[in-house]
Amino acid sequence: MIRILLMGRKKITAELLQKLVQMKNVSVVGVLTDNHLSGSVTTAMAKRLGIEVYTFEEALKKLECGDLVFDLGLSVLYWRKLNGKFLKIPRLGVINFHPAPLPEYKGTGGYNLAILEGRRTWAVSAHYVDESIDTGPIISVCEFDIDPDNETCVTLENKSMRE
Repeated sequence: MIRILLMGRKKITAELLQKLVQMKNVSVVGVLTDNHLSGSVTTAMAKRLGIEVYTFEEALKKLECGDLVFDLGLSVLYWRKLNGKFLKIPRLGVINFHPAPLPEYKGTGGYNLAILEGRRTWAVSAHYVDESIDTGPIISVCEFDIDPDNETCVTLENKSMRE
């Protein structure tokens, strides 16, 4: 059984959570999300599925005292920098979904740069998280075509979530 701590927000994280709980040999031990916001789709999904929702600080305390143990962290558009126990405890590491091509577009604002630069292709990346931002070993980069004359941040985000 692989114990997963899911971190993220937006509809894509809620959809991933729903799929993870249906998988054999997977146990979602908790979710770090935007539960501080009213109307959080990921918080609502976690509560509906009976999955514990943590703030970053709550999860850190539970990690430090050994009450929260996981084998794999999955970060999908999670906005906090992960370090320390979040990276040292999981035996399989932490994998981040990054909505831009790595290593070229680290950090935030990638959609804006794609549009400003008139790019004809864009990509999403999966990589292992390390102590810095978007610098861990890259697992995969999936490139796709975009229309530089008609893209907006919203359309590019929607395409990135489908890839």
